[in-house]
Amino acid sequence: MIAIFVLAGGGALSVGVLLTASDARAKRENRQLLATGWRVQGTIVSVGTGRRGGRSGATPYYFRPIVLALAMPHGEERVEVEITVPEMLQSLVLAGAPCDAVVDPANRTRICLVAITNAFGVKTPVQLGSIYSSW
Repeated sequence: MIAIFVLAGGGALSVGVLLTASDARAKRENRQLLATGWRVQGTIVSVGTGRRGGRSGATPYYFRPIVLALAMPHGEERVEVEITVPEMLQSLVLAGAPCDAVVDPANRTRICLVAITNAFGVKTPVQLGSIYSSW
């Protein structure tokens, strides 16, 4: 009986280490994107239903497909991407909302929304992205 608990515990520990390593890599990639990417303004054109991703602590989060119209250095461009959004910030991610984003010039699907403006003109700083989101 004890051997089963030890093996199960070891397996759970391995999974936790793998998830932590993946999370650390995503954080690093996001920091690099924020430091070197193009800072652009845009509009959220559409927001898909998405799917539930799980929980981070007590906060449920969702993967939401969005289409953005971004003012890139060479002109406007539409980009389709899936971002991670915590439940408490879902009301900000609406079609028609102006946003500020950081985009990887080499891969337009690597995006981090850094601010979203609501209907009252209030700009909320966020970090919702296709690589990593934090809240």
